[in-house]
Amino acid sequence: MRYDLQKILESMEQMHKTTRGNSFCMHGGECTLIPRGDFETILKKMYELQGQSAIQTNGYTINNDLIRLFKNYRTNVGVSIDGDGELNALRGFPDNPEKNRKYTDKVLANILKMKKEGIHVGIITVLHKVNASTTDKLEKLLKFILFLRSNDIKGGRLNLMWSNHPEAKQYQLTPEQASNAWLFLYENLKQYPDHHWQPFREFVDNLLGFAQSSCSLGKCDYFCTYGAKTILPDGTLGNCDRTHQEEHAYTRASDKPTYERYEILKQTDCKGCRYWNVCFGGCPAEGVDGDWRNKTRWCEPIYSLYEKVESDLKAMFPNINLVSDHNEIDDYFDMLRSGKSIQPFKKMSRDKAVNPSSWKGVKMKKQKEKAKVPINAHGDCAHGDHTDHGDSS
Repeated sequence: MRYDLQKILESMEQMHKTTRGNSFCMHGGECTLIPRGDFETILKKMYELQGQSAIQTNGYTINNDLIRLFKNYRTNVGVSIDGDGELNALRGFPDNPEKNRKYTDKVLANILKMKKEGIHVGIITVLHKVNASTTDKLEKLLKFILFLRSNDIKGGRLNLMWSNHPEAKQYQLTPEQASNAWLFLYENLKQYPDHHWQPFREFVDNLLGFAQSSCSLGKCDYFCTYGAKTILPDGTLGNCDRTHQEEHAYTRASDKPTYERYEILKQTDCKGCRYWNVCFGGCPAEGVDGDWRNKTRWCEPIYSLYEKVESDLKAMFPNINLVSDHNEIDDYFDMLRSGKSIQPFKKMSRDKAVNPSSWKGVKMKKQKEKAKVPINAHGDCAHGDHTDHGDSS
């Protein structure tokens, strides 16, 4: 691939100066295949700007020289792997089980080596028909996740594979299969307090109203994405690479996103949804029928997981106050950014309640000022595909 390294570095400098909350991450393609000098130059620039660096890699090319660079530039290494053995066939050799096994074994060995060397390692696993369509496959995937945990790698992301390309789309789970996969893994991982697999922890925080999770559940403008911006090979600024599915990369339409999609969805497909304020119709790139204007094709698994997490929280704390209890709020996270909150544990707080309790009737203390709901606005939140690999420390 041809690229202009100097212009890329200049764009990184400019983004760092003008955009709040940047977290750079190098990915591709396979970013470790570019000339080693250029690779180090980009890591060094990330380190200079933010005190650390990050990459997303298939993990196959990792060697001692790369590990040295990761240590020098405090690199968070996200590895893309979809399980052990045949579960990882779509990333390895789908038609050659022996080659695929050797490929996957090497990636796993590199993951463990990096962890042993003190590198921060996280995992991105994509759920599809090869690794998550049946109970048997999910049990094997869970075994793989617990193997990672036994080696002190306790976090990552479990993203749902999607595509609008006919050849790739055949591997996409049905909404029912996706729901079953997330719920199976959620149920089996929640017994481990130290696990940091997403989206499970993020869904809890979203319902508690602490902070908005990855931008796939926020108000993102398809032509002016806020949660992820891409520096293209020529140094120009583009949108999130999820928008590149149409075989070209859009440059940014403007610096100010618009929210017409969300105003329409709130009155149509998502009207009255209990989880509107923690979903907003989902990522536009995942829109039904490949149309960014539609709600996400993953409405069913998102709803099912939120419903299960909400049920678990309320079973433990009947007096808990969740974002999903407040459909009267137009945009909760806009309200949060203004300094107001639903205060999820207010009935359990001695500062707020006369007789705090997790379950019984509570008399609240009088408050000087009631929360007000502001007009719509939106800010930055983390992007889930590359910059948040999960906590493996």
